[in-house]
Amino acid sequence: MDSLAENTKRGLRQKVRRGKYPSVAPIGYINDVRNKSIVVDRKKAKIIKTAFEYYATGNARLEDVSDFWAQRGILSRGGKRIHKTRATFILSNLFYTGLFKYGGELYEGKREPIIAKKLFDKV
Repeated sequence: MDSLAENTKRGLRQKVRRGKYPSVAPIGYINDVRNKSIVVDRKKAKIIKTAFEYYATGNARLEDVSDFWAQRGILSRGGKRIHKTRATFILSNLFYTGLFKYGGELYEGKREPIIAKKLFDKV
């Protein structure tokens, strides 16, 4: 039984080293099951990027960003407005810059970033 867990962990670590994110893609990206990769969701990515730019101005609160997304059809999985704690998570997620954290370490992903690192740092 232990070997199954070890093999699974080893497989995930190898996937991560190749720059592949071993989990569900965040909002703005889609899990492509055929290629087992993550691709940009063109429509939502544009909205996510605009929200980053909006928040970076310093004139928007997390609630404003949630409203911004809700007005454009970006909602939680349950179909509700994105809560401000979730908005914080999205706005502080390095995944959108092309990087990702796994097991406490930072990796460079093999996918198209939605935002520039400079914008992320400003947010």
